[in-house]
Amino acid sequence: MYRLPRGWLILDCLLLAESFSIAAVRFGIEGETLTIQFSGPTLRGGEPMDANGDDIPDYVNYDKAKHVGTTFDCDEIVYPGYTIGVDAQCVWQSDSLLVVTIGAAADPDLGASVCVRQVYGAWTSGSSDSALPTHGCRVLEEPYPLHPPAIQVTGAETSCYPSAFTLDATSSSNLGGRPTFAWSLSGKPLDLSGSSTRVFESNKLQEMGVEFNYATHYNQRSVRLSAGVLEADTAYTVRLAVTSRWLETSEKLVTLSTSCDGNGGEQVSAADTTTSVGEKDTNYYSLPSNSEASDETGTTYAMLIRASLATRQMSFAVSTTIAAALAFELG
Repeated sequence: MYRLPRGWLILDCLLLAESFSIAAVRFGIEGETLTIQFSGPTLRGGEPMDANGDDIPDYVNYDKAKHVGTTFDCDEIVYPGYTIGVDAQCVWQSDSLLVVTIGAAADPDLGASVCVRQVYGAWTSGSSDSALPTHGCRVLEEPYPLHPPAIQVTGAETSCYPSAFTLDATSSSNLGGRPTFAWSLSGKPLDLSGSSTRVFESNKLQEMGVEFNYATHYNQRSVRLSAGVLEADTAYTVRLAVTSRWLETSEKLVTLSTSCDGNGGEQVSAADTTTSVGEKDTNYYSLPSNSEASDETGTTYAMLIRASLATRQMSFAVSTTIAAALAFELG
């Protein structure tokens, strides 16, 4: 009696295979790769061959098959098009999972179509098990599971006044390739001198707000606080909010100290990564947010910074002139 290969059904005199398909196509978390998940194991590019015409595969032609972990030109399995680029590279991570490194010129978005050439399901010689090939297009989806940005900030947390601070979040991850960085001063500065009557200079806090908002407007991964916007014996809490391409947000608070009693340059710990998003306090002396700013606003930020620097230089020159005049009179 003729025995059908396992997984095959007779319907209108046609042999149809049970479901073998492209299960999902998803971005990698950094947006540089995508994964093509098949519903079952594949031949990784191999093709079952029928040697005697009985519609039962007798062997597999592995001439075009790829080993797990071997990188190859994606054009062999995936139509290049604009989605993955003509220079995309592929690697089988397992028999059912293909990882695509997107080409340099390609910039696909969620919802784009990824089209796969004919791929055969797994078949074991001698067991009569087989599956028809699958092919077609699937819509590109977001990564799964989704992870919030892992914020990494480097730079000195303590500096003897007057010294500038530079904080750098370039090493942050889980960003999707298109993150947004929002820098701000969280709350009011804290006095470290022990004075109970101290009043902070409002003009310096406003200038600090200009520097934060300039960095936010231009979506900079680092921010530099010049010495002219700082005061001695003061602690400032800097907030960095990072939103990934996948609209996941994380925040990190970094406390900077200008006390000369500090360690003079402790580095932010690279292992101290992301804090969860909590309630947002009002930014102290904040200018318009990134979403409200325009290119004209960004130019204004730059002009304000240059003006404040010029003012400080002029004040220093005037002070020097007065001091020289007094020295001459007393001499």
